[in-house]
Amino acid sequence: MKLSPREVDKLLLHNAGFLAQKRLASGLRLNYTEAVALIASQILAFVREGEKTVAELMDIGKQLLGRRQVLPAVPHLLHTVQVEGTFPDGTKLVTVHDAIASENGNLDLALHGSFLPVPSVDKFPDMEDDRIPGEIRYGGGTIMLNSCRKAIVLRVTNTGDRPIQVVSFNFFPSGVLPKNLILPLAKLNKRMEERERERAVERERVGSGGDPVELCASDGVINFSSLDARTSRWKRSFEVESKTFEIELERKKGKTQIFIKERKRGVSSWIKMGPESLGFVVEGLALCIEEKRTEDGEKKKFNIYIPKGKGGKGGWSAMLEILQALVGTTKRKEYQKEEKMPVAPGEGVATRKW
Repeated sequence: MKLSPREVDKLLLHNAGFLAQKRLASGLRLNYTEAVALIASQILAFVREGEKTVAELMDIGKQLLGRRQVLPAVPHLLHTVQVEGTFPDGTKLVTVHDAIASENGNLDLALHGSFLPVPSVDKFPDMEDDRIPGEIRYGGGTIMLNSCRKAIVLRVTNTGDRPIQVVSFNFFPSGVLPKNLILPLAKLNKRMEERERERAVERERVGSGGDPVELCASDGVINFSSLDARTSRWKRSFEVESKTFEIELERKKGKTQIFIKERKRGVSSWIKMGPESLGFVVEGLALCIEEKRTEDGEKKKFNIYIPKGKGGKGGWSAMLEILQALVGTTKRKEYQKEEKMPVAPGEGVATRKW
């Protein structure tokens, strides 16, 4: 006998359903598993007879068992029973909603085809337990949210065509909020952006497997002597005029990359370069600070323009100092590449260092 997985599942369901029928015929109240097995197996039996439609079987499934024929917790747990049956016109899914919907079930239908005696409904006791599984019982009193905290009461009228849900994010048009709320909300938004940047840096640190060396504007003159091959990342941030710059060095898989990020009023941009390109940036920035806008060399030409703002050139000079020190640091470690050169037999192998 060769059975498909579907047929094996149906035989297993029939065994569980027949066991539930025997316990029901003896006057025992069924648990959750037995109730599901009995309803599903009886629906498949009616499908096999081929005399009832899907709509009729959905109605019959609600009549098989009542609250007195199952344990007290079953009506609260058993909401829907679904089973696939093969009808004359194809396979269809039969869904029974509210399977335990009456006080007493139709025991004739529940034991149909089992040749077991139909017990009297008097064998099953009345519902004496009103406990609900997973029920949450609240204590007395009230819960005060944000107790002893300063709150801003703002009355808002929804003029849109959609309801506002608790999880919705609704933005106020310009000029709607009172002036005394704009500054606190702006500070809160700035703090949230700073926290998000800190989380992003932490995620990047965990992903790269290294601890960054954080350098702030108050550190004064940069000492790069502590940076060695084991330092995976370091960063320094400072402000120039109305902008915030971050200079970050990252070492990964033997390669060194420098990131220069610029942030202003929530808008950010960045560039990425290697140690070789950093020298051109430093040279151009130095000429720009000296008000020499353009320089032509043998193989290079660049033009860098820095506007004169309220902050003058002090911030740009600090940035130049950092980049110059960084160039010196990256040049300490020389990367050597060996190229094998053919020589005469017996003379060994010569190597060239790049």
